Amino acid sequence: VVVDSLVVEKARDSQNQAVSGGLQSLCWGSNAIGGIISAYFSGSLLEKMTARNIFLITSILPMMIAGVALLVKEKPITVMTSSFTTQISEQAVLLWNAVKRKSVW
Repeated sequence: VVVDSLVVEKARDSQNQAVSGGLQSLCWGSNAIGGIISAYFSGSLLEKMTARNIFLITSILPMMIAGVALLVKEKPITVMTSSFTTQISEQAVLLWNAVKRKSVW
């Protein structure tokens, strides 16, 4: 989720659509390759290690990403255009309209 939000932010800032498409392709391609590699090696690792050790190894990368996410500088919103309850109600209406569409179901 952190990576997706950073990619969206960079794509929004970029004037070149090729850059934004390339970032998203790189992100999803890396995710797919990582999934294939982990699926391929998980069986052989399970023969040599315990499930607990494999869990510990696979938890290292998400923990590193969570740590790096804490270092991301964000710009605070200084001007509120409407109240919090108004924003929530507007979002709820938009969500309900999306759920009611037949194309969603």
